Amino acid sequence: MADTPEQSNSWGSLVAGMIVGLAIGGALSLLYAPKPGKELRSDIGRKLEELKDYVDQTARQVTQTAKERLAEMRSDLATAVEGARATAAEHAAELSRRAEME
Repeated sequence: MADTPEQSNSWGSLVAGMIVGLAIGGALSLLYAPKPGKELRSDIGRKLEELKDYVDQTARQVTQTAKERLAEMRSDLATAVEGARATAAEHAAELSRRAEME
């Protein structure tokens, strides 16, 4: 049985579509294929070095921020202690004055 022109055109389109699909799939598989061991180790080493640098930088920033915050807290605490001492001295003077009056 002979194919009609419409059926031949349909088969041709199907085969062409399959060939294009195979070509695209092959290209994508090459793009996403695993790298050779030496290249992969090199990439991993580079990424680890970048991560180490990032961690070092972040640690320095955290340390600096902590030191600044600690200095602020010490200053605030010293101010609070001085205020408490002044208030205690005022109360002691007031109590002393009242005790002398009685």
